[in-house]
Amino acid sequence: MEQRSETTPAPESRVLIIMTGGTVCMTKSPNGFVPARTEQPHRSYRTPISTYQKHVRYAVFEFEELLDSSSINADG
Repeated sequence: MEQRSETTPAPESRVLIIMTGGTVCMTKSPNGFVPARTEQPHRSYRTPISTYQKHVRYAVFEFEELLDSSSINADG
């Protein structure tokens, strides 16, 4: 396996996570679970180097209006 130094950048894989609502975007309220925006300080994150000698950079895109998957219909 090739040894990497701090000056040799590791290759990256990229993942885009699109948050439209549903279970991942739910938060508990007095009326049960409701969609809630996460207000993340950063929209892009990078993992440490994996056993495959790569980083994974993932970005999160969150819809302005989140869908409530418990009451969704054909109209959205």
